[in-house]
Amino acid sequence: MVLHMIFKLSVIMFLGLLAAGIQFGANIGMWFILIALVVSPFLSAAIVLGIAQWADWSDRRARAKRIAKAKARKSSVSTTD
Repeated sequence: MVLHMIFKLSVIMFLGLLAAGIQFGANIGMWFILIALVVSPFLSAAIVLGIAQWADWSDRRARAKRIAKAKARKSSVSTTD
């Protein structure tokens, strides 16, 4: 699943690198195309893994907040009794 997303994104990344090269006036030759072809899978893998890591961090943070709120409620209820 992750590899499938990386390969799909690498095609978009390759086209984006070509478009950026054209936009910035780079000489689009065979070397530029080969370098973009080699670099695009690594860039897309970094993006996919970065998004996955951010989502995991966000989930752990939300879980820690829920646990802290539950502990605070439990301690406030036990002190009032």
